[in-house]
Amino acid sequence: MIALVKANEGDLEFLSQVCLDIAELYSPILPDAFERQSEKFQNNGLPKNYNIRIIVCNGERVGFLGDMYLKSGTYYLTALYFLMKFQRCGLGRELHEIIVNELLEAGVDRLALFAHEEAYWAIDFYKNIGYEVIGETRRDVEEYDRELIIEFLPCNKV
Repeated sequence: MIALVKANEGDLEFLSQVCLDIAELYSPILPDAFERQSEKFQNNGLPKNYNIRIIVCNGERVGFLGDMYLKSGTYYLTALYFLMKFQRCGLGRELHEIIVNELLEAGVDRLALFAHEEAYWAIDFYKNIGYEVIGETRRDVEEYDRELIIEFLPCNKV
């Protein structure tokens, strides 16, 4: 069973650990990005502009997600990362259902996220659970919502 727990300063080492654990996966497309994010957690603490929640499965911390609500009421998933040993075992799909149910209960019908065009594993995951890319260029996305440059995906496709 998955639960989401609001991160606190005591979780910074774990957040850093997740970043370092997945760094190798992302290094071909985002060199050193996750090492830098790990350092940011260690040096700056939790981000001020979005929320971090720890993903807990059967009492064990397995990853984290970042999120925020845009002014339009759209939910923006800023980050979703699992430790490597917990990837590709169904937790992402289960977590997606939890998030969508939270949003629907809150009356939110839009979920937005951005995926790097070369992160084929992430794009495949979102497509496999029913999402569609609605924009591939900065202009496509800006025309959709001028609050933040992201790709929007419908959250009611559970």
